[in-house]
Amino acid sequence: MAESEENREVSEVVETVSAMGGALAGTALTLTLIAGPFVGSTSGEAVARVLLRVGFEIERRFMAPRQERRIGEAYKAAAEGVARELEAGREARTDGFFDHPDPDHASPAEEILEGVLRTAADEWEQRKVPTIGRMFATVSFDPSVSPADANYLLKLTDRLTYQQVVLLAFWEAAQDEGRRYRQEVMSASARVGEGRNRPTDTILAEMNDLAGMCLLGVINSDGRLVRVGETIGGLGGFQTYGGGVNLTAVKLSDMGGTLYRLMGLDEVPDRDLQQIALALHGPF
Repeated sequence: MAESEENREVSEVVETVSAMGGALAGTALTLTLIAGPFVGSTSGEAVARVLLRVGFEIERRFMAPRQERRIGEAYKAAAEGVARELEAGREARTDGFFDHPDPDHASPAEEILEGVLRTAADEWEQRKVPTIGRMFATVSFDPSVSPADANYLLKLTDRLTYQQVVLLAFWEAAQDEGRRYRQEVMSASARVGEGRNRPTDTILAEMNDLAGMCLLGVINSDGRLVRVGETIGGLGGFQTYGGGVNLTAVKLSDMGGTLYRLMGLDEVPDRDLQQIALALHGPF
């Protein structure tokens, strides 16, 4: 990129930030887009322009105070996630994600960011909002996730409760032999096997819902990850997580793992993961 062109683009970023108001102006924009790693690199400026254009347009459409706060929270999570990627030396994707197919159509990046902010605006569980915002940041640097896949996963995210988000984080954490959650699962499974307790009905229902969305599965006797209803021959179609599944066999599907990564669910607090562990032990 020629120096004059780069300087012009930097100026556009700064000028657009200066012209903006509302919930976005005082948070991620002024603190991150100007002072952070966005200005001065081709990758940073490409993402910054999308954040600015779409953020400004979406904020103009949503006037309810709660919606505006949710948009601001998601936007901040998106901008901070992008900043972390840039500071780690990663380059934004160059597969056309930020390009406009023609003057009348938005780029895939703009469409996904608009979807992220719209989803966040209507989300009533505040704790879920940052995980929605982080999806834009992650997908902006990961060409293995197509725009079509990202849009589908965003639709799924809209359907999830916060507890289901935490369930995805919990079952990923439970794969790590070095973390206490693996032991929690083994203990809960033993209690179920002894007929002493079973997970709460709500947790089982939410796990079955995740299975229905192809986000959660089980490891069968052949060591393959399958849907919960495919574990016992012809009768398997009637099986659910409350119907005899060994909890130690539960694992995220490939799609569940992708969603875990896009939402940055390694940042789910331990206190929330512990609530899942308690629910798996059932009411006492």
